Amino acid sequence: MKAWLIYSEKEIERNREYIKIYEKNGEQLGIEIELIVSELLEIGVRENKEYVLYRGEEIPCPDFAVCRDIYPLLTLQLERLGVRTYNNYEVARICNDKALCIQYLAGKGIDVQESVFVRRGAVPAVKEYPVVTKPVSGRGGKGVLLARNEQELLKNIKNYDEDYLMQPLCKNPGKDLRVFVVGKEIVGAILRYSDRDFRANYCLGGDARVYELSEKERETVKRVIDCFDFGMVGVDFIFNEKNELIFNEIEDVVGSRTLYAKTDIDIVRKYLEYMKRDIEGRDER
Repeated sequence: MKAWLIYSEKEIERNREYIKIYEKNGEQLGIEIELIVSELLEIGVRENKEYVLYRGEEIPCPDFAVCRDIYPLLTLQLERLGVRTYNNYEVARICNDKALCIQYLAGKGIDVQESVFVRRGAVPAVKEYPVVTKPVSGRGGKGVLLARNEQELLKNIKNYDEDYLMQPLCKNPGKDLRVFVVGKEIVGAILRYSDRDFRANYCLGGDARVYELSEKERETVKRVIDCFDFGMVGVDFIFNEKNELIFNEIEDVVGSRTLYAKTDIDIVRKYLEYMKRDIEGRDER
């Protein structure tokens, strides 16, 4: 069984150790992992047929592809060529747009963070400060900005060259919950917190600890899971004034540094085992 592990060139260097975890587990599970640089792939249509080239040459398609680059068009192209993708195109399309994801899950009856969807360059009306703004494609807390008044809001939105969201500052700033999911399984949960910043991101200097979900919280997470065909994601929640979970966003290409740092869970192995079972099950059908 062969898999492509797709990364952008700049992300390969930052994720060398993580890639080694994929390669080691793949070898143990009988999966040949080939690292693919997304910028070296050429995709398109010729003679009304989709194609993919790598380094300018034709290359046999793998049994499946692990998409660790945010490029939904590439994911869709691979699917149209018969390659099973993780995460799939629908997950990539919806979850990499924060506004679209909140809109989608609100329509499924999930309790989501109150949000205003704002077009690039537009200035929303604000009834009460403080507010938080974030670009729809932002990751790792990048571009998440706090405004305490109109002057700060106008300054902040000048940073965005895309559509963005505006949200009220949550009742428990500097605290959020990431739930790691593989397929339909809740693998673990990490509480992220900071007493220095309203953002709790680990990569921004926040702290983290293992969090035990209550049965009610597990049901909340499962309702989100049931709305998608996930491979591996991180589902992020904030807490309301009653300390209940409110959906915030989903990380499609989710990092797992906190999970490896705080637990003995090898989520990459779980992910590869899941994908292998999924492929083999489809072949049997």
